[in-house]
Amino acid sequence: MQEDQQRRENSQPQVDTQTLVAIANIHVIDQGIRDIAKEFRFTVEEVQEFYDRCGEMGRTRTRFQKMREELSSRFMDDDQK
Repeated sequence: MQEDQQRRENSQPQVDTQTLVAIANIHVIDQGIRDIAKEFRFTVEEVQEFYDRCGEMGRTRTRFQKMREELSSRFMDDDQK
C-alpha cells in the first residue's frame, strides 16, 4: 500500500522552483502589457510588439504614454482648441 502511494507521488509531474518563477514572471509581464494598453488606449498586440523588441517595461510605458500625449495634442476635438 505504501509502495502504491510512492508510485503515484513519483508519477505526478514535479515543477521546480525556477519554472514557477518563470511562469510568475510571464504573468507579471503580460499583466503589465495589458495595463499599458488599457491606460493609454492602444491594443495589447501593439504594446506586446514593442515590448518584445525592447524588453523593458519602463521604456514601453514611456513610449506609449508619449504616443498618447502626441495623438491627443495633434487631434484635439474642435471644442478643446
